[in-house]
Amino acid sequence: MRNLFSKNENARAMRYGSHVIGEDLKGAYLTGTYLIRAILTGAYLTRTNLSGANLSGANLSGATLNKATLTAAYLTGADLTGAKLRGAHLRGAHLRGAYLRGAFLIRTNLAGTDLSGATLSTAILTDADLEGAVLIDAKMLDAKMRGATLTGANLSGADLTGANLVGADLTCVDLTCVDLTRANLRGANLTGANLTGANLTGANLTAIKWSNTTCPDGTITNTGCPN
Repeated sequence: MRNLFSKNENARAMRYGSHVIGEDLKGAYLTGTYLIRAILTGAYLTRTNLSGANLSGANLSGATLNKATLTAAYLTGADLTGAKLRGAHLRGAHLRGAYLRGAFLIRTNLAGTDLSGATLSTAILTDADLEGAVLIDAKMLDAKMRGATLTGANLSGADLTGANLVGADLTCVDLTCVDLTRANLRGANLTGANLTGANLTGANLTAIKWSNTTCPDGTITNTGCPN
């Protein structure tokens, strides 16, 4: 990927923390840059390489980051409300306390990310990869997670009220004390999942794959948990 620092004044401005609102930075090479609390509202960052960059507290609301690379980037407390991250690579990124309400995360790689306490309500995570992600106490009300992979993820204490988890892979996921009120889990794989203390009131549990699954009351089942 080409380095735009010598050609692109906006990329240089970003490096030194200036405001870059609505600018076009597609394909810029910003690996490891220091962008704490940067204002990137509505910026175009498609295919931009931000691996290892520090964007803690940055405002990326409404930004376009489709197919961008943010591997191991720091986005703690960042505002990504309504941001577009289709097909983006965020493996191992730090998103603790980040705001992703209404964000587009379709087929996004979020494997191994730390999303503890993050807000993902109404976000679209269709077919997203969240394998091994940490989502402790995350707010995911009405999140769209159809076909998402969450194998081995930790969602303890998360609020998934009304979430769409149709066909999601929840193998060996920690769902202790999770609120799944009115969530749609039709066809999901709950093999080895731990639902101890979870709230399944009104949840759609049809066609689920149960195997060595721990129910809210602590019993282990291969046939289904009551809701």
